[in-house]
Amino acid sequence: MNETLRVIAQRRSCKKFLPDSPDEAAVRAIVEAGRAAPSARGRQSRFFAVVRNKQLLDELNSAVKDVAKTLDDEYLHQQGHNADYNAFYHAPILIIVAGDGNKSMVEADCAAANQNMLIAAESLGLGACWINFTLFIFEGQHAEAFRKKLGIPEGYKVYCSVVVGSKAIARSEKKTIQGNDVHFFD
Repeated sequence: MNETLRVIAQRRSCKKFLPDSPDEAAVRAIVEAGRAAPSARGRQSRFFAVVRNKQLLDELNSAVKDVAKTLDDEYLHQQGHNADYNAFYHAPILIIVAGDGNKSMVEADCAAANQNMLIAAESLGLGACWINFTLFIFEGQHAEAFRKKLGIPEGYKVYCSVVVGSKAIARSEKKTIQGNDVHFFD
């Protein structure tokens, strides 16, 4: 198996991180992997906000939980009221991916960037996890304030995010893939 396929096969979502931030070169390499992802018509109309500031991460976590408290989904509602829950798993870095909401296929473009960053983090020995909870920040009462604070361009919508950090625990068990049926037609 080549190195790329090995990294993809071993990648797991990490939900326990060490508090220290990875080095600057690793963070930049991960973001560059996201920027290198394919996009519809080669437009690359994405925006990346890299949040490393602990106070801002805490503000974003509180905003997520405030919105979650108002949702009908039982699990999300409970997490919003759980004082111990951190939507970002206490990771030292959150990378938010937004795309031009006026362009077609932009959601897929952002998802491709997010996946590239997950694989890049694994290839560097770091942990990462796709976080959809971030989307709630931009649906709540503080959405515009956070858009401005993070410099998200006008007309851009947040589609996904990933948290990154050093893994607090190593995971080596084989990943079990369920579903995702494959049919070959020769």
